[in-house]
Amino acid sequence: SSGINAVVGKSEVDSDATNIALYADDTKIWRRINCWEDHIALQQDIDALHQWSICNKMKFHPKKCKVVPVTPPGKGLQDLFNKIFPLRKMFFYKLDGSELEFVKEEKDLGVIVTSNFSWEQQVDALFNKASSRLGLLKRTMHFVKCQKQRRAFYLAVVRSQFEHCVQVWRPSSETQIKKLERIQRRAVKWILSEDGHSYNDMEYLMRLRDLDLLPLKERFTFSDLLLFYDIYPGESCLKLPDYIKHPSQDQRGRLRPKIIPPKHTESQKSHILSQLRQSRYDPLSLRCEIDPHSAPFKTSFFFRCVQEWNCLPSGIKELVSKNAFKEKLLEHIKNETYKFSDPEEANE
Repeated sequence: SSGINAVVGKSEVDSDATNIALYADDTKIWRRINCWEDHIALQQDIDALHQWSICNKMKFHPKKCKVVPVTPPGKGLQDLFNKIFPLRKMFFYKLDGSELEFVKEEKDLGVIVTSNFSWEQQVDALFNKASSRLGLLKRTMHFVKCQKQRRAFYLAVVRSQFEHCVQVWRPSSETQIKKLERIQRRAVKWILSEDGHSYNDMEYLMRLRDLDLLPLKERFTFSDLLLFYDIYPGESCLKLPDYIKHPSQDQRGRLRPKIIPPKHTESQKSHILSQLRQSRYDPLSLRCEIDPHSAPFKTSFFFRCVQEWNCLPSGIKELVSKNAFKEKLLEHIKNETYKFSDPEEANE
């Protein structure tokens, strides 16, 4: 992190394998480390970036710069370093002669990024923040009795905390999702002035439907697909990765899809596979050519979005207007979510 606010290009570093990203006053520089020479090259690129900042009178602050190493799950930085470089000491990067601090996690643009790409810290931090804000609403808005006004306050003050960069940190486990959903359960009771009530799952779902709210899990899916809709036709600065492609005719004819459901959808696996089989001849369907082996990849944005996208009706995916897509997508998710929220429908 630094205090600069200018455009930094690839020309400011010396090697092609080093990447730079800039957003507002935050700068990131990274490189894959396969050998000791990669350390040297990254240090040289840090030095080149430092010289650029001096020439442009936008000097980096070494105390605000951190090194977050990305390591495989279950491996510590020292263990990984000893395995790759058994006869060498730890490499410490420097900026303007000051040694940069290694950390296991760092907040980047409001999102806590860890060395193993686990988002538990981010979920815990958001849970505490949202819980605090909901408590603030209850204490300061006790005179507001209108349900529409309470709902508006909840959306603006509490649920908005779960909207920022959710495509990056979206919870991957049912435990994390239920933890955040507890906040919305409490909010629903406050909106409806039913603080003393205890809802079962069906009652809670019916109240969400009446308030025109979605469970957070479905809300996260809605956010995923809205962004993916921009990326798929190339309308976004983000591009589809090379491992996401259209399936061949032979692959379309297979009964079982290549795509493995993300962990957070295992409870609905049979229903999802049925939808995928129905859409396997859809020309807009996609497939992931990489078999996932690590938890971060299984829960990553593009991997999970391929399955969510393939489960959509072709009529929605073919929509050209984003507003029309957004409207029809929301309608589709609501229909799927509240399909059995009416006890009479559930018994049929």
